[in-house]
Formats: sequence, structure tokens, C-alpha cells
Amino acid sequence: MDESSVQCVKQIRDPIPAQPGRSERYDAEYERNGVSHLLLFYAPFESWRRVDVANNHGAGQWAEGIRRLSKMTTLKRNGSLWSWTI
Repeated sequence: MDESSVQCVKQIRDPIPAQPGRSERYDAEYERNGVSHLLLFYAPFESWRRVDVANNHGAGQWAEGIRRLSKMTTLKRNGSLWSWTI
């Protein structure tokens, strides 16, 4: 599990269309559009991941993500290791 905050931006001007030999161009000017909180759940050896996006950075949001994860997964003990079954 990991969590991160990401700034949301909105482009103000339309991009300049691509021309032969040149790619599409964007202006560096933007408008701030808030911040989103990302909760990332992943099992890299099982090729599984899920991202929850929220508009707050609270303990309640984290707890809700863990609750959803526990409903869709079970934890099994293999010898001395614990592994997620999805």
C-alpha cells in the first residue's frame, strides 16, 4: 500500500496542433484545480493493483480503502510467509 498527493491542473490555452516534423505543443501556463489524494494498493508478484482517488487526506479515507481491500482479499499463511489471495 502507498499513498500520495497530486496537484490537479487545468490547461488555459488550447494546444498548438502538430505539423509535419513537429509534435503538438502545450503552453506552460495553467490554472490550479485543487489537490487529489491517491491510495495505491498493489501486489506486484500477482500483477494486481488498485488506485482510489479522494479529495481529502484523512484517516477515514485510508480506513475505507483498507476495508474495501479486506472485503476483496483474504490473507493465507504459507509456511512462515503471509500472502494475499485476490
